[in-house]
Amino acid sequence: MQKRIFLSAALGLAMFANTAFAEVNTDYLANELRSYPGWPLEVYCNATDVNVRTQPNTDCDVITMLQRGDKFYVSMVVDVVNSEYKWLLGTTERGHVGFMASKYLDTTPRA
Repeated sequence: MQKRIFLSAALGLAMFANTAFAEVNTDYLANELRSYPGWPLEVYCNATDVNVRTQPNTDCDVITMLQRGDKFYVSMVVDVVNSEYKWLLGTTERGHVGFMASKYLDTTPRA
């Protein structure tokens, strides 16, 4: 529990400077995941009806959708060559494992 609190607090520092549309800093996430293997990092969906996908691309099947404020537990940053998105592998609160584009995730929940 203490590690989760520490990692959640540390993630608060991992946002891009652009506060109009903040997204998680994937370089920071990758670094934290290497430092604490086996510990997923908690982030929050920052939009509505965001797809969680079977693969790190927009041409694959959708597993489920998240809503603003839903938690997503990141376990890996996936670097996809020539993708317009930075992809994160993780698990939803309901246990769905899939990929999300980092631009729809934030380190703090939004109302």
